[in-house]
Amino acid sequence: MEQMNEKSPAFSEERSHVDNTLTRHSNPAPRLSFKEAIGNAIANYATLKGRSRRSEFWWFSLFEVLVMAVPLVGLGIVTYVFEGTFHHIDGFENSTEEALHGIGVMILLLISLFLFIPSLSVTVRRLHDTGRSGKWLLGCILVGGAYKSLSKLMLDSAVVNSMDRLELIKQAFTDLTIGNGVVLLLGVIYVALSIIMLVFLLQDSDKGENRYGPSPKYQ
Repeated sequence: MEQMNEKSPAFSEERSHVDNTLTRHSNPAPRLSFKEAIGNAIANYATLKGRSRRSEFWWFSLFEVLVMAVPLVGLGIVTYVFEGTFHHIDGFENSTEEALHGIGVMILLLISLFLFIPSLSVTVRRLHDTGRSGKWLLGCILVGGAYKSLSKLMLDSAVVNSMDRLELIKQAFTDLTIGNGVVLLLGVIYVALSIIMLVFLLQDSDKGENRYGPSPKYQ
């Protein structure tokens, strides 16, 4: 069989391919801007396939914080103005606070519902970008949901028994029943999974194509 030498066409083609690959990996695409990242996340609203780079994920995370914070700040200002202006009217202050509280809860609920799916999708694609399955996020959600639900049941029980939160925590460690043990174990697993997820989300994109598609950064 004829071996390739440096002057053969096959060798030149292979070397050109390697050089192009190294160039792509050493010269990543520019980081997405805030506007581009939000546009990509919204455009892929419910897309769990493919990959999302770090800039898209973290810009969208910032967008979520801002969108949730603006209504809270606005309602706080409105509440302060109303209390200062109409505090002398009997019953007006309490009724206004209740109305504004209801409006605030409704706004936050609508925003949360709107952001839930794109937030879930971009997180899964970010995991894909590091070569990992979206099952990591599913596991974190399930464990976190179980932990919070059981913790709420324990807190409700503490209220019924006239125990404060500190007493409940002390009892959980001193009187280690099966229920307390399960809650503590779920809490530890949830914290560990959250730390692992944070590490994954902070990692750079896989260079080149992986099983979830081509790299959005090293094209």
